[in-house]
Amino acid sequence: MVESFGEQQPYTFPTGLFTINLPQGWSLSDGSTLEGINQLWTSPNQVAAVQILIREQQVAPSELAVVLQQELITLYGSRPDFQAAPPQPQPDGSVLVPILYRDSADPAAPLIRGNAYAEQRGTKFSILVLTAPQEQFDQFWESGLSAIANSYSISPDAPIAQ
Repeated sequence: MVESFGEQQPYTFPTGLFTINLPQGWSLSDGSTLEGINQLWTSPNQVAAVQILIREQQVAPSELAVVLQQELITLYGSRPDFQAAPPQPQPDGSVLVPILYRDSADPAAPLIRGNAYAEQRGTKFSILVLTAPQEQFDQFWESGLSAIANSYSISPDAPIAQ
């Protein structure tokens, strides 16, 4: 059964650095530091997730794909069955890299699929990752993950530190 995304509510980072619409009831884990933002939202049943990473860094448009791939290896490379598809430039200047992995070494554990986007806005480099079980990913994407991704907006002049 696909999770219901219900009504989405706007979330604005305290400094105004970014906004994103998220379903009511999702839990936030904040691993941010003075150097960068690392926020992870998970659905109530821990099936779907949205992660945002932002830091001060200048990445040339031609390097976005390479930097995103390196970051994904750092974030997910140690997970069983990790795979990253070739980068796909997006019309808005961001880059998409679809990923696949397992959360557990158990071969019976479900594969997790994600769409990871990197973008440069002013001096801010951002990664947005949306994940859900592979066998339900397309349904999750249509029922809410796509709207979440499209609602994400960075205010490059806003500070990272709170």
